[in-house]
Amino acid sequence: MNAGKRAVSSIFRHRSTLESCAVTKTQYRSKYVPARRAPKIHLAVQRGSVVPPKTTQDDLEEYLPPILLLEMSKKAGAIDIEAKEAMEFLRSFHQSSQNPKDGWEDKVCQDHKVSPATLAILAGILNRGRSIKQQRLARDVLVSAANLGEKSAIVELVLAGIKTGINKPVFRGPLRWIRLLAEIENDPEAMMILGKVLLSQKKTQEALQWFQKSTQQSNDFNGAGDAYVNQGVILSSMGRKPEAETTFRKAALELDHPEGYLHMSKLQAPGSSDQKVYLLKAASSGIIEACHNLGALELSEFAKRDEKPKSILDYGMAWEWTNIAATAGFGPSVLNLALMHKEVGNTDAALQLLAKAESDPAIKPEASKLKREWL
Repeated sequence: MNAGKRAVSSIFRHRSTLESCAVTKTQYRSKYVPARRAPKIHLAVQRGSVVPPKTTQDDLEEYLPPILLLEMSKKAGAIDIEAKEAMEFLRSFHQSSQNPKDGWEDKVCQDHKVSPATLAILAGILNRGRSIKQQRLARDVLVSAANLGEKSAIVELVLAGIKTGINKPVFRGPLRWIRLLAEIENDPEAMMILGKVLLSQKKTQEALQWFQKSTQQSNDFNGAGDAYVNQGVILSSMGRKPEAETTFRKAALELDHPEGYLHMSKLQAPGSSDQKVYLLKAASSGIIEACHNLGALELSEFAKRDEKPKSILDYGMAWEWTNIAATAGFGPSVLNLALMHKEVGNTDAALQLLAKAESDPAIKPEASKLKREWL
């Protein structure tokens, strides 16, 4: 019973990652990413910032992907050139990149009849390799695709920049392209991404304007749900709750956006059926905070029944949802799970969970206090 009462106080106290950062979706993979977009690549350095060592023929081959991957990609229709031609192109690309001259990227692509779109796909193929050299070449190929105006590469690089530091030199070119696409081409996805960039730079009002502009004509574009959710988070922070609810509702009900459901759940009466429905939709899409909140609700209802649990499984769905979130490392759920184990006499398990909970700065004081009480 004490576990239920103590845990309930933590429900909805912890803000979501998106609400605190409001830049990227959290804890699930977006279904809006186009199938042909190259995988995300974490970038840290600008090509050409140092003089690379000369590459021998043996070294060169270490940068290249297995021919089988290229053959499979050709067979699947992902690339429009033969595997051997792609391999020869990558050799030429890497050699040219060692001593770059003005216009070299465009020239090597024209010489081998490789489009910027194919360039971006080749970057994705290279990035599948575990070799550091292959991933390094993947980075260079993706940067070149962006420099040549390939939108998928531009988007990938800018989103990577938001996570790792958008002011790094390597992201200057992609950022210029995003602004061009947003301001001149009126591309709604580019507008949404520009909003994320500005938000990461703490330019909240300007970010809001771009998020709103991106959805003015239509919400039928990649990232529309993100645009609505970020609008809602900003509007909510400004105290404009009715407008925030409208945008969260659009994200959830029109676009089936998981974060939209999470935010809608917070606008419902605590413990109401509507709140549970929204939380279930968010949790089923992998939103860990929603799993925690469902667990806390179930724990609250369990406490009202005035039943004494004999095993951890007696907590039913309260344990199920809390365990899912705790396994994912969500601190408040780790703490709640510890309380549940202590209630049924599993003190060793409870103490192990408290030790894990202490790694979360937000709940470390509470976890440490309980640990002292239980030892």
